[in-house]
Amino acid sequence: MRRCTSQQSPSTPRSEHGSSSHPVSPRSSPLGPARGSARAQLVLSALDERHESPGESFTAIRLVEIGAPETIPQHEFVLPDGRRDRVDFWLPSRGVVVEFDGKQKYRDPTMIGTSDPAEVLWREKVREDRIRSRPEVRAVIA
Repeated sequence: MRRCTSQQSPSTPRSEHGSSSHPVSPRSSPLGPARGSARAQLVLSALDERHESPGESFTAIRLVEIGAPETIPQHEFVLPDGRRDRVDFWLPSRGVVVEFDGKQKYRDPTMIGTSDPAEVLWREKVREDRIRSRPEVRAVIA
């Protein structure tokens, strides 16, 4: 008896090289997609190696679920003096910045070093004000 792989079934014709000449995909199956495959496809479409935390990955999934337009992770806005303000997500067609900031950003010593948490919060506020002042930015959602 032949052994089945994910790409072939016992009734699938094989080419002269031993591979399936008509691979069966879950979408072409008469039974329809496998349970959970639609959700898995949605999650996969949202994931990006530029996400810097699980929270950013979760946010990206939610943006896909709500049908958000093109979303660019870790977009950098360049200031006139050459400094850069990087944001978690930029939706250029809407002029919207989305930031996911967990508590660790203001409390975790590996992220704030020896800075006072109040000073870290103040610097973040100044950074967001700079981003909001840009003509292409209509809103910052944090």
